[in-house]
Amino acid sequence: VVSASQDRTARLWNRQTGQEIRRFDHHTDICFSPDGKLLATASLDRTVRYWEVQSGRNEVFVPPTPRYMTTRNAALSPDGSLILVASEKVVQVWDVATATKCGVLEGHSDFVRWIAFSRDGKLVVTASQDCSLRTWDVQTRKEVACFTGHTGPVWTAEFSPDGLTVASGGEDKAIRVWNATTGWRLIKILGRHKHWILAVSFSPDGKWMASSSRDRTTRIYD
Repeated sequence: VVSASQDRTARLWNRQTGQEIRRFDHHTDICFSPDGKLLATASLDRTVRYWEVQSGRNEVFVPPTPRYMTTRNAALSPDGSLILVASEKVVQVWDVATATKCGVLEGHSDFVRWIAFSRDGKLVVTASQDCSLRTWDVQTRKEVACFTGHTGPVWTAEFSPDGLTVASGGEDKAIRVWNATTGWRLIKILGRHKHWILAVSFSPDGKWMASSSRDRTTRIYD
């Protein structure tokens, strides 16, 4: 289990004993790769580090000092070969093995606030303060679709387990579900939350979706 705190540390814990395994000072946000073997941490020094959980070995990825960055502005690919880092309006693609930049995703007109891979690692979705989402082909680094309809900054976006749809939420308090490759809106859910939506997530089988908000509630949908 991993936790991040306002005390400016992230910590890795043994879930059976409750004992601390490793502490990451000055790292305030954290995310695992899907297989749990790798993690990325965002630091107050505006770097992102990639870690091997078992050995503790790490590499530093240093994007061009964005003014604001959390690990939810970074994402590890399912196979652990790439790490994507938001640098203001663009997303940089880094090769983990060589710690070198190997591409850029450009298209948003304001800060990127969320990055997420599809489960098969072929697509990425980005959410931005420009009120849009975009999906990208990981191999070609080209935009697949642009999603417009939110009336405020978009804070979160996630793929369904089958990769066919994307759910999103943000400051307009609405959840939208889209076709991942065409950008067509399939569902709009409004009026459930009274404040910004900060996160959305699908159940592993794709039958349920959850959302959390600054109104201090979490809601589940079928």
